[in-house]
Amino acid sequence: MYLSKLGKYVGLALVLSLLLFAAIGCGPEEAEDPDPDPDPVDPDEPADEKGGVLRVGMTSDVSDLDPAQIGDVPSSRTGGQIYDTLVTRDVDGNHIPSLAEDWEANEDATVWTFYLRDDVYFHDGSHFDAEVVEWHFNRMLDPEVGALHQGDFDGTIDEVYATDDYTVVFELHEPEAPFLDTTIIHNGGYIPSKEAVEEKGDDFSTNPVGTGPFEWDEWVAGQEVRLTRNDDYFEGAPKLDGVEFVVIPEEATMIMELEMGGIHISTDIAAHDIDRIDEDPEIDLNMTKDTSIQKIAFNHAEEPFNNMELRQALAKAVDYEDVVRSIEGDTVSFGDSIIPQASWAYPDDPHVWEHDVDAAYDLFEKAGYTLNDDDELVDEDGEQLSFNLLASDSRSDLAEVLQEEFRLLGIDVTADVLEFGAYLDQMYEGDFEMVARGWRQSAPEPANFTDTLIRTGGRGNYGEYSNPEADELFAEARATSDIEKRRELYEKAEHIYDPEVPYIYTHESKYIGGIRQEVEGYEFTPFTIDYTETYIDE
Repeated sequence: MYLSKLGKYVGLALVLSLLLFAAIGCGPEEAEDPDPDPDPVDPDEPADEKGGVLRVGMTSDVSDLDPAQIGDVPSSRTGGQIYDTLVTRDVDGNHIPSLAEDWEANEDATVWTFYLRDDVYFHDGSHFDAEVVEWHFNRMLDPEVGALHQGDFDGTIDEVYATDDYTVVFELHEPEAPFLDTTIIHNGGYIPSKEAVEEKGDDFSTNPVGTGPFEWDEWVAGQEVRLTRNDDYFEGAPKLDGVEFVVIPEEATMIMELEMGGIHISTDIAAHDIDRIDEDPEIDLNMTKDTSIQKIAFNHAEEPFNNMELRQALAKAVDYEDVVRSIEGDTVSFGDSIIPQASWAYPDDPHVWEHDVDAAYDLFEKAGYTLNDDDELVDEDGEQLSFNLLASDSRSDLAEVLQEEFRLLGIDVTADVLEFGAYLDQMYEGDFEMVARGWRQSAPEPANFTDTLIRTGGRGNYGEYSNPEADELFAEARATSDIEKRRELYEKAEHIYDPEVPYIYTHESKYIGGIRQEVEGYEFTPFTIDYTETYIDE
């Protein structure tokens, strides 16, 4: 039913985008399956007969589990087990029902109506209904709450309201073809218990309550997060007894724990460990394309990076592909766009910054910097060009190599490598000059990259880049459901903003997972993390 309603209005465009995505080979790559015909799982078998606790390795700790503040991968992955969204994705990336069993949009996609399930309860026993959905999204829109997503949601949603106990309506400012991907299936779309948020206040961020397949148990900061099975989950109780997300910052320790069975899954496999994992008969190596990009971001609001010629010089001065390949090997690919290659909107003719040191020094001179007798790039007052490069501890290798590359150019760079939580805090505050950062989404929707990272005021645009002409094209792209027209608009926008170097694109990581043989019922995909059918076959 939900497909027919969606198709009546804007669903055709969404379906076409997914078909196109598959047709151009942007889905998961072929991976060797050691067990292509696993033993069938009896859906009627009691969950406690297939169980175990799944231990998942993460290089960084969670930071905040209030949906209003979830902006990092560890918190998002953990939150995805505690909370549900109105709509979700299956393993192939298709939109499927979750808390909403049906939905529809009007002809120009300015009004979206969701028809909710009536059999859902939060982990604290409170009932899920349209009033909770209305409250949640209005909370996201409230400036006093300070949600990470407030700016984006406020720029999209005009009003949200319940029309009865199980129907909720979103009225948008403008047509919004990618609304499901940009707003509903989103960290800010995780719906928490209203009663728990009001009761716990600030403590909710470390004591979350949702409707998801697993309930919050305990967080040992810097070590692990423990979740237990929700026996009353509306889709049926998971087979696992629980999930533990284990924080293991060191690469060598992560691999050792995976090999010894201390953890069952790791999606943080370093390039130099791939062959080692692939040769281990107890571990299945999975590798697929991912909807993610890695980049160097600038603070455009402050010196020295409010200088466009300086940004252009740095884009040409270093062979970033060579730098990254020396660290990551063949586990990465190289694109030249804010839109990842896995997206149907990746441009046919991306703007490319070719490595050219001579051209870079010409641009440095235009920016006001010349080489002195000591091979230092200095300004007209003789002050050497210097800046800080912020990076998380997981990107320390990249920071160190870039620091040396910039030194060879005559630039004095300090690499500030911080623990992930401190790194996020500093980046969110815009307290950086240059920062190494990534951006991963679970869908190929281009607006999740352009409108968050490039658009003026985008929730991930921490460096305050702004180009009004590009903003107009992004808005036009979001307002049309014609896939080819949208692609043309995104490519046109790129040729407007990219010469200004809002970012330097370094690489695109593949989604790599090491999964132990005793893990059954888990499907490895970049589109969703679903442990409901998973169990440990000891």
